[in-house]
Amino acid sequence: MGNLSSRIKNSSSNMKGIIFTPEIDIHTEIEKISALFDLGIDHLILRKSGIEMSYWYAYIEQFPYGYESKILTYDFQLLHDLNLGGFVFDMDIVNQLSDKDLFENIRLLKSQNKLSVLVVNDLESLRKYDSKFDLIIVETSLDVLENEEYMNHNWVEYITKREQSTTCLSIKYSDDNEQYDDYLCAYDYTQYLWNEPDSVVERFKSRRNGNI
Repeated sequence: MGNLSSRIKNSSSNMKGIIFTPEIDIHTEIEKISALFDLGIDHLILRKSGIEMSYWYAYIEQFPYGYESKILTYDFQLLHDLNLGGFVFDMDIVNQLSDKDLFENIRLLKSQNKLSVLVVNDLESLRKYDSKFDLIIVETSLDVLENEEYMNHNWVEYITKREQSTTCLSIKYSDDNEQYDDYLCAYDYTQYLWNEPDSVVERFKSRRNGNI
């Protein structure tokens, strides 16, 4: 496998970087996320509980012009009003749509050069919708997926044997993910970065430089 740090450095340079907005307000949040954009993080996903739509309009206006194409949202109105980069489906939304309507929505997003993203937390959904979306985010860390007491190894078996497709696959970040880098194309840095909000930028630099 080679030196761990050099492996991560090489793999990280080819990986997309994803971050969800923190669940709570953090001082200088916009400033920190703007710095992450400048450093090359690829997508910001807007997600906070119980927030009015007006909050997001004001929130996005604080970013430098041009970064809206990197921002992904769970809200269709926000997506189109501010010409954001893509729409995030969760399973609650998907379960309310027929397959025909779901795939029509995905087609429309593609025709507008917007990403279609799905967040899943069960293997059945991953299997069913793999290759249908531009990006699938597995909302469980590999540390958990490998824990037989919690789930089983079917997740890992599927991920390591899945056919290469047009769908980009990301799994919640953990320091031990390097052995699966060949099967993923994006890191979800959310937990890794926001668990130490005062050092978000430094931690991202360190991770991208191959330091644990």
